[in-house]
Amino acid sequence: KGVIDKIAKSEGNVHVVGANVGQITESDIKSMVGTRALVVGFRSKVDKAAENLAEGQHIRVYTSDIIYKLEDEVRACLRLMFRKPSGVLAVLAVFGEWKGNEGIMGGKVSGGIIRNQSAFEIRKGNEILGEGKIKNLQVKKKDVSEAKEGQECGMLVESAAPIEAGEELYFFE
Repeated sequence: KGVIDKIAKSEGNVHVVGANVGQITESDIKSMVGTRALVVGFRSKVDKAAENLAEGQHIRVYTSDIIYKLEDEVRACLRLMFRKPSGVLAVLAVFGEWKGNEGIMGGKVSGGIIRNQSAFEIRKGNEILGEGKIKNLQVKKKDVSEAKEGQECGMLVESAAPIEAGEELYFFE
């Protein structure tokens, strides 16, 4: 607990919401659903139900028997979580049936710049629903390397997670 408190103090905007002894259980994960929380366990095991729920809800779980390794992993994760996106796209429409993990969608760049072949996170509110990658980017039906704030664009994307109108895609460089 001391290491996590130290991380929370040094990273800012991080709050420890609970500390328990023993195995990480499904109820531990359920209490984190809908948040951007991390579950951290030192010398703790994760039961199978908790592991499955965490994966399904995109909740990151970190465990280790080596405290400095756990500290490094948590700090690296927090740096990624609090990084500023290079671009944000509001999904306006999804077109046709997806073929495997690929689909066509349209949206409007609501902030920054998005670049062709970029990876993205799918979000609804503060919840991360999945991730994907742009396979092809078009503005006014012409292939482009980037789309800027205010532009509408069409994209062929690859994602194992479904994407729906009303969600947002966050791009990071």
